[in-house]
Amino acid sequence: MQKITFFFFFFFGVVISNYGQKNEAFCAELEALSQTIAELHYQAKPIDDSLSAAVFSLFLENLDEDKRLFNQEQIAKFKEKDYLKLDDYIKNNDCRFLNTYILQLEKSIAHAKQSLEKLREQPLDFSGTLKLKFSPENEHRYSKNEATQTTYWKKRISYELITNLTEEDSLLTSVKKFLAEEQHERKNKLIDQQLCLLEETSNQFGGLQKFVEKQFLNAFAHYQDPHTTYLDRSDKVSFETHIASNQATFGIYTTKNNDGEIEIAQIVPGSSAFKNNKLEEGDILKKLFSKNDELVVSCVSNREVVNFMNNEDHQETTFKVKKKNGPITNVKLTKTVIKVEENSTRGYLLQHNDQQVGYLKIPGFYTDLESPNGLGVANDVAKEIFKLQQEKIEGLILDLRNNGGGSMKEAITLSGMFIDKGPISIVKTHKGNISTLRDPYRGKVFEKPVLILVNQFSASASELFAGAMQDYHRAIIVGSPTYGKSTVQSIFPLDQNGELGFSKITIQKFYGINGSAHQFKGIQPDIVLPSVYDNLKRSERYLPYALASDSVKIQLEPKKLAAIPTLPLQKNSKQRVSANKSFDTIQKLREVFTNEYLEKETEYALTVENIFNDISAFQKLINQLNEVKTEKLSYQVKNTSSTNNLLIFNPDDKELNEKITKSIAEDIYIEEAYFILTDFINN
Repeated sequence: MQKITFFFFFFFGVVISNYGQKNEAFCAELEALSQTIAELHYQAKPIDDSLSAAVFSLFLENLDEDKRLFNQEQIAKFKEKDYLKLDDYIKNNDCRFLNTYILQLEKSIAHAKQSLEKLREQPLDFSGTLKLKFSPENEHRYSKNEATQTTYWKKRISYELITNLTEEDSLLTSVKKFLAEEQHERKNKLIDQQLCLLEETSNQFGGLQKFVEKQFLNAFAHYQDPHTTYLDRSDKVSFETHIASNQATFGIYTTKNNDGEIEIAQIVPGSSAFKNNKLEEGDILKKLFSKNDELVVSCVSNREVVNFMNNEDHQETTFKVKKKNGPITNVKLTKTVIKVEENSTRGYLLQHNDQQVGYLKIPGFYTDLESPNGLGVANDVAKEIFKLQQEKIEGLILDLRNNGGGSMKEAITLSGMFIDKGPISIVKTHKGNISTLRDPYRGKVFEKPVLILVNQFSASASELFAGAMQDYHRAIIVGSPTYGKSTVQSIFPLDQNGELGFSKITIQKFYGINGSAHQFKGIQPDIVLPSVYDNLKRSERYLPYALASDSVKIQLEPKKLAAIPTLPLQKNSKQRVSANKSFDTIQKLREVFTNEYLEKETEYALTVENIFNDISAFQKLINQLNEVKTEKLSYQVKNTSSTNNLLIFNPDDKELNEKITKSIAEDIYIEEAYFILTDFINN
């Protein structure tokens, strides 16, 4: 995605912080992380000058991702001092080098705040004297020196002001009117929001020092490969929640609203917050306190709020909120274990005339983390398939789009539900040991035709499952080439009690039953459908330090089914896609999206008209994407009888279910998948 390059300068003000010189706790964490990675990582790299150069670059990227705080002069000084010295610091257990970055980052943040405050009484300049420069993300650079920072912030506030006005009103005359009448008030509001964003780094748990330490630990981990990371306790809980079938939770989802406040976005039915009945969606969080910990919810990121709520020690927490109607109130909640709603699946029927096929969206390969034999997505899918088969379906669509993976165990179990017996995947460890993972159960849950929908964001466990189904000729794979992640991670404590934190480490690489890895390459669909994201460089192959693809010898020969005759299916699909106005729109928008936004490189004068035209064009693109849907209803989307019985007693679920069935009916990819599958069934 393109970013706006603003040229800016920095002022090094007086800093009153007093950071410890030896950073002993950080040194212990770094040493433990280094040792753990050396012992367990699939392909651990030596601590040498190559590591130093790579970690240096990754570290600076982590500290200032948008390149708006540091400048080229600062970077040059950092590089001269540390570029090839980090490995020596690590070997000598000398962590004093980190103090420079903590102090410089604090000074840069302080000066950015100072520059913003000066803008309060200065009029913004829309005469065209200033220029806005756009560049692709990979060409985004630090500013040259300190002299341009004030101009940077002036440009940023000016751009965001016109952007906000344009999003509120689509007429240029209205934008100019609001600008004339409300510029001062709106400008100050934007300045407050930017100041809050700058505060977020300092206000997180552990403050600025902990932020810098964590960024270095992650830079060290990411040099090994993109999926090896350092986790503090809150990160660990958040990650496990993401792949868990059940969660101890208050039942509150939060978001940051347009005013920079943390707002309750959703309350989960059946949760503690739901049963308490004193909190509502739209309430604003002001403070959270539990035991001896508290979080003042002012200028903090939503992530900090989520981490506080997820903290294992915060089983009982008091929420201080500002109600939608004004008053401040305190609400004490206790966590209860509920099913994670995002990690669940429900079957639907796609019916045309008397022919029915089943549809199942698999959001992730979640599992029960509390028990090695716990039930997760495979069990849920098996239950839904049973319900669908009661409705006499003739085939099944499994939707793995945007499924980023999860439990490898669940992927193996799910694969076994569609084949009788045999190998599912081959894994290789850091010691070179190779083993074959087999179908753990005899027999099949479903024997009729299967189609699997994938896209660029289907990854890891999704690719294991889709790859196995493709290799066995058990399913037709439809969509876009997948992400290309064929590595396995596991979480390890850095010390006995996890006091030093944890690391999610790549420990294995997995391969298809033919011995080839999908690493880098991804799963190649049998039938490719156009996507607006086809040119988006976000797959494994574009990540720095991603592990290379290779192959291994087959240990167990699979008994494959007869090859699926995909050529006639491809031909029919191509004809339908070519005649489909929605797919035609997708392909046209893809080129605009790529040329005008992903790879946009241009410069124009900072005027109200230029910014308005730019933002309006982008809004038009987004609106066109949102309007892409099926031209006419090709089939009915129905619930199973079992689901209808459940909905009688759950009105909240009924409303959500109606939205889901509508989105399924309007999805052009599901529609084309339906046509492909019924072509296969009927021929």
